[in-house]
Amino acid sequence: MLRDHKSLPDKRMRTVVSAGMLRRATLGDLVSVASWIASPRECELWAGPRLPFPLDIATLPARIDFDEARTFALSEADQLVAFGQIVPKALRRAHLARIIVAPAVRGCGHGERLIRLLIDEARRLSHQRVSLNVDRDNVPAIALYSKLGFREADRPADEPDAHGSRYMELRT
Repeated sequence: MLRDHKSLPDKRMRTVVSAGMLRRATLGDLVSVASWIASPRECELWAGPRLPFPLDIATLPARIDFDEARTFALSEADQLVAFGQIVPKALRRAHLARIIVAPAVRGCGHGERLIRLLIDEARRLSHQRVSLNVDRDNVPAIALYSKLGFREADRPADEPDAHGSRYMELRT
């Protein structure tokens, strides 16, 4: 069972940045994230085509590997503003998954902060590459990832093809 971030023994899991804090996500955070997703399209943008909408809160943690992946929340002033996961892959690659920013604060830089912090965490874990999938129509996200150094790359064999997505990588 995932413990509340305040009880985690590894203080490195909480990284203070400006007025925000990256910490291990709680199941309560996941409930909040689920409330941000209001349509099948938003669900697909967040988690790809394999996660059904409407979201089932009872099965959602298992469906997104909440406990197996490194699942993070970005908070500002005790308010959840963004969420994402690092999924370890073969050959020292970290895959960023299920990145989302709270609808009320999109366009305020929280997505960039989250991605930068997740990249830093991947480096701390000695990953040499960071990858992600992004919907080909999600122009703001593609622009952000490109700005941060991600480039379109050949999809590795252990990364399933998400219909309509672009696979991107960053060398750390």
